Amino acid sequence: MDELKFKVYCELGDNYLKLGKVKDAKINFEKALNENSNNEIPYIGLAKIELINGNAKKAEELIEKAKNINPENNKIYEVLAEIKFLQNKLDESYNLALKALQNDNESYNALLTLQKISYKLNKFDDLEKFLKIFHNKLPSDSNILYALAGCLYFQNKLEEAKNYLDKLLTIDKENAKAKELYEIIEKKIEAMNNFS
Repeated sequence: MDELKFKVYCELGDNYLKLGKVKDAKINFEKALNENSNNEIPYIGLAKIELINGNAKKAEELIEKAKNINPENNKIYEVLAEIKFLQNKLDESYNLALKALQNDNESYNALLTLQKISYKLNKFDDLEKFLKIFHNKLPSDSNILYALAGCLYFQNKLEEAKNYLDKLLTIDKENAKAKELYEIIEKKIEAMNNFS
């Protein structure tokens, strides 16, 4: 085994995957696997590719191989959460995304999966917690601010949601989605005040 070749193939695979060049990524992950089949990284990369190609079953087989090699690699749980989501096993997916975030609270992929599942399960406490962690690290990230405002809105925490939208609209005055949600929240607050 050539360790340098292995690392280069894995890095190329990751980079091609980030660029959306799935065929090139697959070629490099397969080359990495030929160099070292006792490392979980190429299996994780190939599992991500199978997910992109819509083959959750094959992705799960590959991720199980990765898990058998190194169950401590957090990316395994990120990918497994997405697999279970696609299989409509929402509770399993939720728990796996949560585990990935508890192991690494900077796992953006796990956060995105948790966000999708939270809306389907109408379960927002954990999502709010991790969105606030991300917001503390990335206070000007408009996607995080909008997601946090939406999460709070669905929990009926309207004033807090408005505060995050205020921050977002200070950064991005023309954000149409934020403006729309802000108006919805204001109307809901007004209706609640008129009803009381």
